[in-house]
Amino acid sequence: MYRDPVTELFNEEFFLTRLELALERAKRRPDFHFGVIAIEAHLEPEGDATIAPDVTLAILREIAGRLKKFVRPTDAVARLAGWKFATLTEDLNEPEEIQFIVKRLSEKLTRPTRSKAALCCAV
Repeated sequence: MYRDPVTELFNEEFFLTRLELALERAKRRPDFHFGVIAIEAHLEPEGDATIAPDVTLAILREIAGRLKKFVRPTDAVARLAGWKFATLTEDLNEPEEIQFIVKRLSEKLTRPTRSKAALCCAV
């Protein structure tokens, strides 16, 4: 119900609900810090290769796996639509902490996939 059927990440509706709750907490608690990271993936096929639908699904699942692996279990990770993803990280000690998370995700997401496509993610 609140999961994307392809990646098993949270869906956009659930993510926006969590974001709304984080905004409300931030209004009540000045020491509550959170960060949102928007991610858009782009595929660069080798040569003139066309990416088959089953390979596309495998790549989406690989992105989801990488995202889940490199965020905290309490963070909300969602597939918004198509190749767009987002993370919500709550209870940051300092607002600047999100910069470290962005750097880590950027490094992990830009590695090539096992298919015949290079994965480029704009974080």
